[in-house]
Amino acid sequence: MKFLVDAPLGGLAKWLRFCGFDTTVRPLSARGPLPQPQADTFILTLQTSLARFGRGDIVILRAAAPEAQLREVLRRLKVSRRDLDLMSRCVKCNEALVPLSRDAVAGRVPEYIWHTQKEFYECPACRRVYWPGSHTDGISRKVHAALGRSSRRSAGGKSPSQRSTP
Repeated sequence: MKFLVDAPLGGLAKWLRFCGFDTTVRPLSARGPLPQPQADTFILTLQTSLARFGRGDIVILRAAAPEAQLREVLRRLKVSRRDLDLMSRCVKCNEALVPLSRDAVAGRVPEYIWHTQKEFYECPACRRVYWPGSHTDGISRKVHAALGRSSRRSAGGKSPSQRSTP
């Protein structure tokens, strides 16, 4: 599942990337042309004027806050835990993270992190380094709460933290 998110919904885009979804952000306008429908890709917006296009791939959200928008998207599109790959994408660039050896991050992360962490991931576009951090569980709990299910650490993905170094 992929998403094209209207620019004012940048906070929602961040949460969708936490979930592991390919999420592009760009401004949308009812006056301009919309991208052609693509299989398994949804356009997310608050603009009710886009309803005039009558397309099933356009999801007009009602919620105002990003976490409430995430709940709405997951509910309306019937997303399940199996659809998630938590913390597998760069929150800034949207690229899929790739594993990185511990030796490869020496000097790129704080010394304490290098000594205490075993897993590291990198964004191939912006080169940010990610590692499992204390707030990973909090993000996982919020995502699973948005699904309406209890949070379990083992659910969805490799869980690198969104703590990073540029």
